[in-house]
Amino acid sequence: MTEANAWLERAKQLVGYHTEALDFIDRVKDQLPVDESYAGHLSRLWVEADTLDTLVCSLLEDVNEQLLTGGGELDTTRGAAVRPSLLAEDALFFECAWSLTWDEGKAITLGLAIDASTGIFEALAGGQASGTTRSVRFPVSESALKDALTEVYVAEATH
Repeated sequence: MTEANAWLERAKQLVGYHTEALDFIDRVKDQLPVDESYAGHLSRLWVEADTLDTLVCSLLEDVNEQLLTGGGELDTTRGAAVRPSLLAEDALFFECAWSLTWDEGKAITLGLAIDASTGIFEALAGGQASGTTRSVRFPVSESALKDALTEVYVAEATH
């Protein structure tokens, strides 16, 4: 794919995720305040997550192999939650997360979320045992992601 056609490929991906987004919304509508108008934002999240997936998994696998000697476990999740945002006390977010867990409840996670109402993205690296969090500017760059994951790993490893 050429850079000139990247926007067309993105459009194709968004259309491809539309039906899956509607299905997801239908499955969670009894638990969360969702409606079909959020399908576009959810599709955007999944396209962004696809774009980041190889990079994030590669970095977490590097941490696992080089710092944890292969003792960690990688996982990815997709979901939705109601939580505070900058604009509202109870905002609905669609979320994708990549995590690496290892002994005694230690974990580093990158969460990518989109506010279902506004379409504003947020990315956050966090440590489970230490409670450390680092915001990652969106769009996510490799260097910013490495910096945030480094800080969170060090906090987890020394907690």
